[in-house]
Parts: sequence; structure tokens; C-alpha cells
Amino acid sequence: MSWRVLRLFSVAAMVWALPGFAQKQELGAKLPEHALQVAKHRFRVNTPMEAVLKFYATTYPPSSYARVPLINQPHVRAFHIKNPKKGPWAGINLYETQGEVRIFVVPADPSPPVASAQKNAAKPPPSASATQSAHPQKQTSSP
Repeated sequence: MSWRVLRLFSVAAMVWALPGFAQKQELGAKLPEHALQVAKHRFRVNTPMEAVLKFYATTYPPSSYARVPLINQPHVRAFHIKNPKKGPWAGINLYETQGEVRIFVVPADPSPPVASAQKNAAKPPPSASATQSAHPQKQTSSP
């Protein structure tokens, strides 16, 4: 092998080893390397919560991606990372309970339910004759 081929392989190896290259993703949100999918948008990680928090601190800096503590009790810790950008994911929930760390990628809401409200607004109100037939009034006879 020539030195040029060796140099090409060494550069390729360094690029492959860079953090973030070929990371797992769900809906475009980056996941830790060894995240195992357990359900749709849900993952389990076999690393301590501190390592997961450190991964997300470097991947999604707190200065740009707000953190919200969801719960902090003796046996449960949970955090939400908000996605400030528009995209397929709205945030990431991180949970730790009984020494197990779980990740849930929160999908972004589809378009708000304005379409159904507009659909209902486009319907004309029921006519008076339809109201009368639906609720017939008791007729009284005069003597």
C-alpha cells in the first residue's frame, strides 16, 4: 500500500470516529449510541442518567434547548428538553427510575385542529322548519 492509500484510510477512520457521525435518530432527534427501541418513539439506555444528561448537554446545548424538570422524587427523575425549531419532534423526555433510563421522543403535533372548527363553522345553522320538526310543539285546541 502506498502512503496515499494509508492516509486516505486514516482520514476516513478519524471522520467515522467523530461524535455525531452515524448516530441513531428518531424523528430527527439524536439518541445516545446504545439506545434500544422498546416501542414507537421510546428507547431504553443502559448507561447512567448522568451520562445521558451529559450527551444531551453537548448534543442539544441548554442555552438553545430549554430543560424542564418534570419530576424529582427519591426514586424517579424526569426531564423534558424542548425543541425550539419546527420539525418532526417537539421535545425529548428523559426518565430514570429504579436505575433504568428511558427516552421518549415527543412527536410534534400535526396541524392544529383548526380544520374541524372551520368545517363546523361552514355548516349553516339549522332552519326553523328543521327545528320544529325535530321538536314538535304540543298544539292546544281552543274551545
